[in-house]
Amino acid sequence: NALELERAARMADAQAVDALSRGNLLAGQRRMKGTSLMRSQKVAYAASGVTAEGTPNQALDSSQLFSEYDAQNLQNNAVREAFGFKEVGRKYRAQRDETKRKMEQSQKEAQLALIGQGISLIGGLL
Repeated sequence: NALELERAARMADAQAVDALSRGNLLAGQRRMKGTSLMRSQKVAYAASGVTAEGTPNQALDSSQLFSEYDAQNLQNNAVREAFGFKEVGRKYRAQRDETKRKMEQSQKEAQLALIGQGISLIGGLL
């Protein structure tokens, strides 16, 4: 029925919001993990007497690049997941609207049938 379809659509909307929230959370966690890795690399370089120039600097840049790439990938996946849920919600709403339209049409047909029966009854009495 239309009410159940609307509830399902709202659930899909909530799932879309949740997917985006999770994606943002995971991306933030990945960035923090990347930052932590870079700090550990800097400490290791410093402890071994290596300056963060040349190859070590390239390694740090690579770590940062891959960390951001991973974070962006997590967010993009979340956007795709949310889009899927929104599409599900849109389909439920389309089904709801079609269900309402059919119910209204059935009601109109029933009313017309009753009117026709009433007219026939009156015509038979005259």
